[in-house]
Amino acid sequence: MNKQTNIAVIMLLSCILSSNMTARNNFWNGFEDIQENLEQTRKNIDRAFGQINSDENQVYMGNASIFESKNGEIWGLEFYVPGYTKSDFSIQIDKNGFLHIKAESKKEEKENKEDKDKKYIYKSWSSSARTFIRTIKLPEFVEYSDSSKIETSYNEKNGKLEIKFPKKDVEAKKDIIELKLK
Repeated sequence: MNKQTNIAVIMLLSCILSSNMTARNNFWNGFEDIQENLEQTRKNIDRAFGQINSDENQVYMGNASIFESKNGEIWGLEFYVPGYTKSDFSIQIDKNGFLHIKAESKKEEKENKEDKDKKYIYKSWSSSARTFIRTIKLPEFVEYSDSSKIETSYNEKNGKLEIKFPKKDVEAKKDIIELKLK
C-alpha cells in the first residue's frame, strides 16, 4: 500500500468509528429522553392528584424495641409512632398470645371560597388516612391473662408507645421427658 491509500484507510476508519460513536450516543440519549419523559409525567400526575409517594394514605409497620426491667420483673415493648392521639389506638391480645396494635388517623379538609367578583364558588375537599399496624407473638414468660397488670402509655408529644407486662414464673422445661412403664 502506498502512503495515499494508508491515509484514505485511516480517514475511512476514523469516519466509521466516529459515526458508530454518534449512533451509540444517540442510542443512549434515547434512554435519557425516555427517563426524562417518565419523570416529567410523574411530576404532572403528582401536581394534578397530590404526591403518590407521600406519607399519607399508607400503612406503617414500625420497629419494636424490647426492654426488661433491671430487677427482671417487667418485660416490655416500645414503639415510635408519632402523629396519633390516644383515641386512635386499639390494643388487643388474643387467646393465642398475639398482641395486636392498630392506630388509625383520618384527616378531612373542606373549603369553600368565592372569587373577587363573586361569580364563582371554589370548593375543595381532601382527605388522607394513616394506619399503624403491628402484631407480635408474646413470649410464654409474659403474663397477659389479667389486663389490670399490663401497663400501656402513649406520649402524644414524642410518639412513644410503651406496653409493659409482668413476667410470670416459668419452670425450665426439660429437653427430654422420661416416662416409666407401670
